[in-house]
Amino acid sequence: MSVIETPPEAVEAQESPDESARGARKAAKQLPAAAPKQSKSTTEVVEIGGTPRVDLLPPEVRAQAAVRRIRGRALLALVLAVALVLAGTGYAVFTNVNAQLLLANANQRTGDLVQKQADYAIVTQVEQATQAVHDAQALGGWTEIDWRSFLQAVQATLPAGVTITAVNVDSASPTEAYAQSTVPLEGARIATLTFTATSSDIPQIPAWLDALRAVPGFTDAMPTSVNQAEGGYTVNMIMHINDSALSKRFLPDVPAGDAGTPAGDSADTAATGAAQ
Repeated sequence: MSVIETPPEAVEAQESPDESARGARKAAKQLPAAAPKQSKSTTEVVEIGGTPRVDLLPPEVRAQAAVRRIRGRALLALVLAVALVLAGTGYAVFTNVNAQLLLANANQRTGDLVQKQADYAIVTQVEQATQAVHDAQALGGWTEIDWRSFLQAVQATLPAGVTITAVNVDSASPTEAYAQSTVPLEGARIATLTFTATSSDIPQIPAWLDALRAVPGFTDAMPTSVNQAEGGYTVNMIMHINDSALSKRFLPDVPAGDAGTPAGDSADTAATGAAQ
């Protein structure tokens, strides 16, 4: 029996398809891995079975189109900037014109007011003259005392049978402060009243002094002498008077907010102004 030797090539050719597939996979594993493709900003879409197309447009054309787009945007920005400048200029001009009109109206109104003020200048002069008279009255009359009413009040305090026969008044001057006593126990005064009274009997001087305390403006009083005369007795009395006795006829009205200010303060203020 003869033996037929099969060449190695034939043996390899006779291998099953499965073995061929395994060999192909093994060969594929041994191949080096393909380098990953870098990502592109534009994704290329490959159409399978589509109509073949070729872009024959030169790159210069695309560059010119991009330049035209940039120029259009720059032109639009320039137009907007010019529009803003024109709008701002127009607003500034409008504001300036409006301000000039307002200034002209104000000047016109000022001129009218000055003209009216000139028409009524005589009224201002009369008001100033009237105020000067009031100031002079307040200055000259701040030391005024209604002596008629004051002496009537003193007369009402006389004891029975006592009659005032002589009166001497020494009061403050509008331009000079009244001299004050150097005796510590004597109070401040703006006038001194010296009077002489007669009585058929010895007068009750303590009771009389107590009655004098009720007279507005009373500061203090004391008898200087008691002499026996023909038909009775003669009493010489000195009475000091404070600013509560002032008439205040020419002093300005006190505002409601200053109602609590003592009356003497107004007199002191007027006295200060008079001294100056």
